Order: sequence, then C-alpha cells, then structure tokens
Amino acid sequence: MLAHHNTQLVALSPAPSTLAEGATPPWPPPPLRVQPKPPAHYQGTTNAIIIGIGLPLLGAYALYENERAVAMVGFIGGLLAWSFAALRFSQERKTRQNNQAEHVEHVRRAILTWARITDSAIVEQVPNNDGRITHYLLDLHVTPWHPSNPAPRQVPLRLRVPVAHGPHVVPGAYLGVLSDPEAAWVVPQSLLTLQGAQLPL
Repeated sequence: MLAHHNTQLVALSPAPSTLAEGATPPWPPPPLRVQPKPPAHYQGTTNAIIIGIGLPLLGAYALYENERAVAMVGFIGGLLAWSFAALRFSQERKTRQNNQAEHVEHVRRAILTWARITDSAIVEQVPNNDGRITHYLLDLHVTPWHPSNPAPRQVPLRLRVPVAHGPHVVPGAYLGVLSDPEAAWVVPQSLLTLQGAQLPL
C-alpha cells in the first residue's frame, strides 16, 4: 500500500495561470491523499441465480396445481438459468482477476505528478437528501506530466467535486494525480487552481 500523507495543502508558486501551455510543472510532486482502489465489478450472476430459484418454485407450484406443462417449463427454465449462472460466474471471476492484475500493475508503475486540465464540462449536478446541489460530476481531459515519458498523453477522467470547487476546474488548472506513465490511468489527489491555491478532492 502506498504511504498516505494527511498534510495540509498550501498555495504553490508560480501560479498555473502564468505557465505556458506544455511547460514542465515547476512544483514538487503532490502528496498522496487518495488511495487507488481496484475497479468496481458488476455482479450479473445474482439475477440468474434468482431466476434459477424462482422458476423451479413456480414449477413446483404448477405441479401441485396439476399444471404439468407449466411445471415442465419452470423446471427446464430453472436448469437453464443455473447453467447460465455458472457460466457467468466463471466469466466474472476471470474478468475480476484480470482487472485486479491490471490494477496492481498500474499501482506498481504509478508516480505522483501533476496533470494539466485541457477540457472540462459539467455532466451532472448531484443533490443531497434535501435536494440542495452539493457536488458536480465533471467530464475532464487531463495531460499528466512524466519525466520518463515527456510525450503528452491525454487521459479522459470523470471527477466528482464539491460545488465550491466547480468554478476552479477549468482548462489551465492542474490536478495532483497518481499516474501510470505507461497507460491512461490517473487517480486525482488535489486541485491546483489557476491562482495557485491547492484544494482537496
């Protein structure tokens, strides 16, 4: 596990607004504040299992009611659902293992660096239980900087930020990121505004 730093974020100089596009970020690497998490995996097997239980129960009830044709459909459907569930479970297990191995490789290669925001758009306003908008969901494109691989690589990113931070997530600002130099993989850590203020994410 990477070492987490709960350090206070301070303003940095020079401010991003003074840097030319494509300039090397002049600041020290950002602190690690957000641990990388393995990707979430959709569990589709559950639905097949529910069907695999429900159809035989329906078949048993139909048999009790002397509806043999319906009972046969229920039993055969349940058998097919269980077969499908077994196949899906095997596929999901393999996908989960591949995703986990890929995630481990990303973390092994990753470094803390800065990524310049090149494009930003609000795609959703997120309310709390009272209906008040508290966060924005943003679609971004960022360009991480890597000393070992200076060729620019744009990375698409979906980011959830507090409403107060929204106006600062604009082209020219930076994100402190944990980034894989060899792949389009970043984990945002902080926001560096055009004026040089650092904000937590």
